[in-house]
Parts: sequence; structure tokens; C-alpha cells
Amino acid sequence: MYLMIQKNEPTTTPLPPYPTGAPVMVSPEYDDVQDIIMDLWDYCMLLEDEYHRTGNQGTLFRFAIAIMTVQYWEDVLMNMEGIDVFEFYF
Repeated sequence: MYLMIQKNEPTTTPLPPYPTGAPVMVSPEYDDVQDIIMDLWDYCMLLEDEYHRTGNQGTLFRFAIAIMTVQYWEDVLMNMEGIDVFEFYF
């Protein structure tokens, strides 16, 4: 299915504003994108070990998804540092 988006039409809805004067009830899980990447790599290593022990295809599928998630967050980090990953690699 082909979706046409007008040039000036927003593709996502804006986030609701934080209430003024109200205390923030939730603190962020991570302080840095690099911490997310390191935790994901640790998770990937656990999945890899589990796959080698069991040979379970479901574990292999979760491993592949986790690797793609790492790549996403590494791309986020590179873009935050001002590096265009696609131009750099291709």
C-alpha cells in the first residue's frame, strides 16, 4: 500500500506538554545512549550463548532483532554526534 504524505503535513503527533509545577514521577532509565547500546550488547551475548546451547530458532530470531536494535541505537548516537551514517558507509 502506497501512502502519500503532504510535504507540510506532520508525520507524528506532538508529545503532550509536561504539567507545570507538578513533580516528575518517572526518571529516565538511562542517562546516555551509550548505556543503552552496552546493555543491548550484553543481551545479545546472552542470546548468542543461549542459542549455542539450545539451537532454538526462536532464540536466533530474538538475537537478530536485538542486533538490529543495537544498529538503530548506534545510528542514533552517530547522528547525535553529527555523523551521517549512510553517507559515511556508502
